[in-house]
Amino acid sequence: MLLKTKWLPLGISIIAVFVTIIFGLKDTSKNNELEERILNLEQKLELLKNDAKPLKMYPKEVVEKVATKKTTL
Repeated sequence: MLLKTKWLPLGISIIAVFVTIIFGLKDTSKNNELEERILNLEQKLELLKNDAKPLKMYPKEVVEKVATKKTTL
């Protein structure tokens, strides 16, 4: 009886260690894919920022006139 109770928990713990290692390796590969995707998106964002034309700044009076015209229509 003692022999059965000794090996059963040991076998379960060994199986649990292998399952944990397998799932851990799968998660790291997914993390690497996501990191590459994030880096690609950041590079595209920088390119878009560099290509964007600067916005024209209008004086405060012009903005107020346009705002009042839109509200009266």
